[in-house]
Amino acid sequence: MVDVKVRKGRPHPTRAEDLRVIFARTGRPLRTAYILAAFAGLRCAEITRLRWEDITLGGEPWALVHGKGGKERRIPLLAPVVAELIGAPRSRGLVVPYVRPNHLSVLSCEHLERIGIATTLHSMRHSFGTETYRATRDPLLVRDLLGHSSVASTEIYMDSTLDGAHERLAALTSNATALLG
Repeated sequence: MVDVKVRKGRPHPTRAEDLRVIFARTGRPLRTAYILAAFAGLRCAEITRLRWEDITLGGEPWALVHGKGGKERRIPLLAPVVAELIGAPRSRGLVVPYVRPNHLSVLSCEHLERIGIATTLHSMRHSFGTETYRATRDPLLVRDLLGHSSVASTEIYMDSTLDGAHERLAALTSNATALLG
């Protein structure tokens, strides 16, 4: 029997300059969906299931996300997400009034093609995962925010380089020096 090695997938985050164009050229409710993907890490299906009753905007803002496999998770909402939600119309109890994920996905793809941006709503979620990992270096936090069942799913966001390695290892150098006396 041959052991087949499958290469770990790589995220395809939407570039920041593309996000800027997308947000400038997209109206609600599609813009709200893009913001929920890019700055809260929601999947298309999670966006279509998000109800206003799942959102807490006062104090520390949170959303109760109804994820894959019927699992729920509570995620913090960033200030730009809150600002978008405060201004969003409240239609039929849904935050984004697209009832079916495939409907949202098709509309999203058509809009992005029309404005000439080669990305997807799911790639905006990849942007969130990538940027969150870069900012925090905490794979468990990224796992929990994205609703992954395993940190192995989150590993695709953890590419590392030796750029700035000396600065990043400075604390180890101090510890080693102290121990060697």
